[in-house]
Amino acid sequence: GNMTKEIQALNISLNEQINLAIGQNEMHKNLTKMLERIQNETRTAIVEKDHKLSEMEKIVSQSKEMNDTSAQLINYLKVRQQNESAELTKRVKELEDSIQSQQWTIKDLEYKRQQAEDSTKMLERIQMTAIVEKDHKLSEMEKKVSQQISIQNEKSKCNGELNRLKEKCTVWQLTKDYMYASVNYIVAVFM
Repeated sequence: GNMTKEIQALNISLNEQINLAIGQNEMHKNLTKMLERIQNETRTAIVEKDHKLSEMEKIVSQSKEMNDTSAQLINYLKVRQQNESAELTKRVKELEDSIQSQQWTIKDLEYKRQQAEDSTKMLERIQMTAIVEKDHKLSEMEKKVSQQISIQNEKSKCNGELNRLKEKCTVWQLTKDYMYASVNYIVAVFM
């Protein structure tokens, strides 16, 4: 019985190994194909590169005087880059100083905030005491305000009355002026 089991196990193991070998073989075939393709592509690329190289050689032979210009340009760019680099270094330094200053400011603000918090707490305590007194004063104030409002209303009435009287006076003044003018005119005519 045990032998049979061992043989079965061996068979399974062999089958697995065979499958693995088949898989590896397949993979090897694929790799070989890929390799061939790469070789072909490489050959094509080499031919193209040789062609391009000869083109490049022509261009290089034509561009001797351009090299001088190029050298000048490179020098100019180097100088410019050095200047910009110096400017940048300066800017970085300025930034660092600014950051340092900001950090001091932040510390200062933190300290002030703490002070403000302490003050706020103290104020809250004072306010709690004050609220009681305030309620008392508020009712006093409300009385005064209502008195004030009634006085204001009275004043408004008086102002209205006064304005009406002023208007009447103006009308009377105009009438009087007109009468005087008439009398003067009559006197002037008949004298």
